[in-house]
Amino acid sequence: MIPEQLKLSILQSAFQGKLTGECVPNETADDLYQQIQSEKQRLISEKKIKKEKPLPEISADEIPFDIPDNWRWCYVGDLFLHNTGKAQNSSGSTNGIIRKFITTSNLYWGEFDFTKVKEMPFTDTELERCTVKRGDLLVCEGGDCGRSAVWDYDEEVCIQNHVHRLRPYRDVNIYYFYYLFYLYKNTGRLRGRGVAIQGLSNEAIHKVVLPLAPLEEQHRIVAKIEELLPYVDRYATAYEKLEQFNAKFPNDMKKSILEYAIQGKLVEQRAEEGTGEELYRQIQAEKQQLIKEGKIKKEKPLPEIVEDEIPFDIPESWKWVRLLDVVEEKPANGFSPKGVDYQTAVKNLTLTATTSGYFKADAFKYVDIQLEPDSKYWLKKDDLLIQRSNSRELVGTSCIYTGDDDAFIYPDLMMKLKYDFAVVNFANGDVIGHTADNVAKLEAAKCVSESLDRLVKAAVEKNYVVMITADHGNLERMTTPKGKPDVAHTCNPVPFVLIDPKGETVELKTDKALSSVAPTVLEWMGVRKPEKMTAESLTACPPKEKKRKVLLVILDGWGVGAQDATNPIHIGETEPWKTLFASYPHTLLHASGEWVGLGKGKAGNSEAGHSNLGAGRMVPQDDQRLATAMEDGSFERNPVFLEAIERTKREKKALHLLAYLTKMSSHGSIVYAQKLAAMAKDLDRIYLHLILDGRSTEPGSAPELVLELEEELQKIGTGMIVDCVGRGIVLDRDYDYEKVKRGYDAMVLGEGKRYLLADD
Repeated sequence: MIPEQLKLSILQSAFQGKLTGECVPNETADDLYQQIQSEKQRLISEKKIKKEKPLPEISADEIPFDIPDNWRWCYVGDLFLHNTGKAQNSSGSTNGIIRKFITTSNLYWGEFDFTKVKEMPFTDTELERCTVKRGDLLVCEGGDCGRSAVWDYDEEVCIQNHVHRLRPYRDVNIYYFYYLFYLYKNTGRLRGRGVAIQGLSNEAIHKVVLPLAPLEEQHRIVAKIEELLPYVDRYATAYEKLEQFNAKFPNDMKKSILEYAIQGKLVEQRAEEGTGEELYRQIQAEKQQLIKEGKIKKEKPLPEIVEDEIPFDIPESWKWVRLLDVVEEKPANGFSPKGVDYQTAVKNLTLTATTSGYFKADAFKYVDIQLEPDSKYWLKKDDLLIQRSNSRELVGTSCIYTGDDDAFIYPDLMMKLKYDFAVVNFANGDVIGHTADNVAKLEAAKCVSESLDRLVKAAVEKNYVVMITADHGNLERMTTPKGKPDVAHTCNPVPFVLIDPKGETVELKTDKALSSVAPTVLEWMGVRKPEKMTAESLTACPPKEKKRKVLLVILDGWGVGAQDATNPIHIGETEPWKTLFASYPHTLLHASGEWVGLGKGKAGNSEAGHSNLGAGRMVPQDDQRLATAMEDGSFERNPVFLEAIERTKREKKALHLLAYLTKMSSHGSIVYAQKLAAMAKDLDRIYLHLILDGRSTEPGSAPELVLELEEELQKIGTGMIVDCVGRGIVLDRDYDYEKVKRGYDAMVLGEGKRYLLADD
């Protein structure tokens, strides 16, 4: 079953009264219906709404499925004050108050896209009809007719005439009807009319037949749906990955992904990253150092690995080793005292807890023993558990322990491996930083600050050294110097804070980059830095005590900007963060431009930030490699480019260039497309398909950039812009095919809104 089918199956069960399994006799939809009709009649008598022609009785042919006896069927017009908005102001009239309004292009399933919101004047009469309030259900008339979302904002906005507003006459659970519209639309029960363009008329939506459940049952249904949908999302993610891998490895799907990984077939092997032999020698050197310092015992040498022990081929740069050659602490077997049939203070896991590959907290037995709080048998969060004895197919099955610390012990038939390094990434700052919603930015800053505070306190309690940094700037700037919304990454430095729970005095170096984070982590963990890790540790003096547990926290998009009203981190409710930064050793790190392998003056991004964080050296990014190639002329000599141009010329076809319309973004540059057009200037037809970048450039800058590009193409003497699609559409991250399809249709089929250049 595909994910969408599973979702629709859940919704179908919900609206047939089968999802909650509850039926309360004293709750009836008739009572709710009469209350709604009473409120409707009151509004009519007060002349707030007009009296309408009575709707016909619902016939048996109109009823799509059975519902419980205490429910009833109703028309949309019975339950909702229903109207559409105002047609876009084509006359140029300026009468009325200028208000923002949303169209079908702003309205998507369950959400709104505020990237481009239009304005036009509304009279007082029009405002009453067209204004949307919290709790209204909005439905598309045209385009993807029936597409719906609940307006769940305090801010009032108006609607265009192609958007239906459904406002319940009295309190109902509006999300009950949203999910119902989703079911109807995606099962073919809600169809538009028309040949070229389908639409959903006022009359048609007025007569849509709905199952009305009692109010409390509506609440139960919505709660159950929202409880189940996250599981559908997880299933969808897993399903998509499976589909991708099915397409990528059609002849080898019987082999697991992990098998590909450990055979070196899953990712590209890069010579510059060194060899397994080099890494092995470094590990052995570190091991000998620990033996010399008396921190671990010298053990009997392990036998050489013979050919019969090697299960498969690996890349030449890899090396076969024994587990005990590369781990500091031996795997430790558990403890299996006899179980008892009464509750005790000690719960011992059974093998079933790990058999699925995921930890199951309900698979245990009580044992009547006394264990010290520091017993080695108590499990800690993120311990790795491995089955050392079971049936043939289950021996070696492993999972990561996700329960609470000291809540379980593990049996003798399992072994435990532990590790002392953890990484946490807070994505809020970068995700919300790309929006123009300043309220959301303030809330994101507050949320990260409070969450960070809880995390740090928990880590310090477990004696972790905590290091806090960021991958690049973004959230710290709400507006540009021109006063416009700033949604782009920044060139600002990022913080680095070090918290030692043992209170060791630490001095941190200055004028360093993100690449210094990894050496700092290794230094505090007592791990020797690899030769290829050329960056320096941030600590001016080595820590007195090494072999510490380390938690690295990455605040995505959390730059250090101006301490003024444009910075939500500064003006927001971020006291926990401000206290941490002021109370513990800290420094600032370069996270942009040449410091992280990008072009000079270019803002940092997640790819550059995280690769530099982990590599412990400056990692040249694709952006910089391309810039270098253009400088030294190798870009123009690229055999792939030349062959593509030559083949296009030979076969007398058009050359299509997919181009990112931006200048200084770290994600790309329009210059690359210009260079390719210049290389292919002898071709008659060169078409540019532009991806507009309203997230990394100033919103509203696209028209100016398009005109600049037109001028450059005129200088080259060839090239035509044929379509423009927003980054948020064609590069959608929400798995919303309806959005991506708009970009596909524009680029491939030439379908979409058509515009003329200013001088046409």
